[in-house]
Amino acid sequence: MKKTKSNIFISFKRNIITNFNTLYTTNYKRSFMLVKRYVHDTEAAEDIVSDVMIKLWQMMQETKLDSEEAMLYTMLHN
Repeated sequence: MKKTKSNIFISFKRNIITNFNTLYTTNYKRSFMLVKRYVHDTEAAEDIVSDVMIKLWQMMQETKLDSEEAMLYTMLHN
């Protein structure tokens, strides 16, 4: 298959989505349980974790982090 700009972009986009899904599924349950201990509300905890995961992902696109997991839990605590 010949690599075109369109194919390269599609491949790049799939890689981004796969990486975000990996980050999310790897860390969601533990993050949710941590936040739920503080807010005592399931829906609020789900929203907080989702928002923080998205902010972390955006941050990871802009800068190199020493530890994504450490940053995630720091953000969740704040």
